[in-house]
Amino acid sequence: MLTLFRKIRAALLAESKTGKYLKYTLGEILLVVIGILIALSINNWNEDRKKENTVATYKKSLMEDLTKEIAKSKKAISKMETELEELGVISHRISANSLNMDSIENIYRFEFNQNIDHDNVSIITLDALISTGNINLLEKDLYNSLMRLNDVQKKTNQNIELNKEFFMIYSTRINVPFNDDWNAFSGEALERIWKDIDKKAFLRDFSAALSSKVLINKFIIEAQKEWLDETELVFKKLNEQDLERK
Repeated sequence: MLTLFRKIRAALLAESKTGKYLKYTLGEILLVVIGILIALSINNWNEDRKKENTVATYKKSLMEDLTKEIAKSKKAISKMETELEELGVISHRISANSLNMDSIENIYRFEFNQNIDHDNVSIITLDALISTGNINLLEKDLYNSLMRLNDVQKKTNQNIELNKEFFMIYSTRINVPFNDDWNAFSGEALERIWKDIDKKAFLRDFSAALSSKVLINKFIIEAQKEWLDETELVFKKLNEQDLERK
């Protein structure tokens, strides 16, 4: 094609047809410019398609993560609410003054959970979007919703960690063996340890640990519910967008 253009230009110059040569040259330049613009348009179209595919992949992954996290949060809240009821029953039984020391010790050893069994919350795809900077590919409304969700995620995890540490302060103050399932000792050796404990100190510290666990569960439930509400809002937004595309 370029060889043909050169031959045409050479022929026009040889025939001294300067006017036609200039018109032809301008036309050739215009064709080159148009070709460049078309190439740029195709390249931009390809880039837009890549961006759309990347965004669609992230949105699909977000929907899957949010579905799992919503179910996980509901299960966690239900578990904590059940534990709150169980702690209330234990507190009522001890406060009724109808139990002797051996019965209270058995409640601590075999019924009271000395751990805070609450996992941190996390949306893997959201973390990936933020760490890679690809969250900037999303439309502003969804971007803002996800950033709010990320703030609530951080707040919820901080709440869980702080309350775990708070509970450890009280639980480690109880100068008695761990629950029997976790203890290195068993049988007569363990029973001798329990026989020699400071009964008054045990009652005081068990009461503090029990009360702190009730408060901690309430705080974590509140944080988990806020996290669940924000997660469901983002899920609803993504679901609506998905329906609009279809």
